[in-house]
Amino acid sequence: LAIASLLGCGKSKEPLASVEVDPAADVEEGHGDRQSVSTAKDQRLAILVGIALYAFYNCAVQILPVCIDHKLAVDTRLPGLTETSLPRANSASFIGYTVGSMLIAPAKHRYGSMGVMRRGTFIMGIAVVGMAILPLLTNGSIIILATARFLAGAMMSVGAF
Repeated sequence: LAIASLLGCGKSKEPLASVEVDPAADVEEGHGDRQSVSTAKDQRLAILVGIALYAFYNCAVQILPVCIDHKLAVDTRLPGLTETSLPRANSASFIGYTVGSMLIAPAKHRYGSMGVMRRGTFIMGIAVVGMAILPLLTNGSIIILATARFLAGAMMSVGAF
């Protein structure tokens, strides 16, 4: 019992003192509002990183098909893809980009930006996977590859900007 009273576990005859917390005592003086400064800096950094990633993504999607065409043309498993037919598929990508640029903005205005962006991103993902898989599944069909590149090109304008 003596040890319990020393540790404060036993019954105390004195009433407990109430502790009051002063909210103003928690504020440091001279530092300003650090949280809002940090948040604004983080937001600027996030916007810059987002713009950079978006630019690199669009650049890669536009340039990558052009860069891999010579490898597709020499692949013996893809008899339909030749040096003369692949530029048509590249043209389909840029035609799709032009058509998408004309149609996506009115669609965003009419149906809402988020819905169009979600659906467009989904279609873009399917088109990119199609560009990678369909030439092997269709023995190098230039029509299928051009269609996939057209869809990917059309959905390139579905961004947040």
